[in-house]
Amino acid sequence: MDDLQLTPWLDLLHLQGMSPRLYHKLLEVFGQARAVLDVDPALLRRAGVNGEVVEALLEYQRLGPDSQAEQRSRQALAWRRRSPAHHLLCLEDADYPAALAAIPDPPPVLFVHGEPAVLSAPQLAMVGSRRPSASGRRLARRFAAGLGKQGLTITSGLALGIDRESHLGALEQGQPT
Repeated sequence: MDDLQLTPWLDLLHLQGMSPRLYHKLLEVFGQARAVLDVDPALLRRAGVNGEVVEALLEYQRLGPDSQAEQRSRQALAWRRRSPAHHLLCLEDADYPAALAAIPDPPPVLFVHGEPAVLSAPQLAMVGSRRPSASGRRLARRFAAGLGKQGLTITSGLALGIDRESHLGALEQGQPT
């Protein structure tokens, strides 16, 4: 998806107070991110949308390129251009993982560092203590390395401790995480 197509998705995402659930409800009602950004904020207020989002939309419409949402969107697009390994995937993107799109209120936009296809590979989450014992660290690495060799992509929240060791175990075996 090019910058022009992606920008409304990012602008809507970056409105202060926006949540995935509200994002999806607004898309259901208005059909497209651009339509939501162009709607009369009073209509959203009457529909019960929280005041923080309505105020952010007013700022967006009033200030345009100087709004906080557009500035954050420009930063996201600049991040994507900095490296061929940086990707921004919205729900309409063919590379958006189908399993993630199927959950209630999936993230509207994914910021991906690496190969997007890995997101659709069979995965196993490895999480644990942020302060593991030495044997816990070794076991996490060993398990991740073995599971990676079996074709599973190791996934975690990237916290220190077991999460970190799991990623390192997979990477040491040349497996994606």
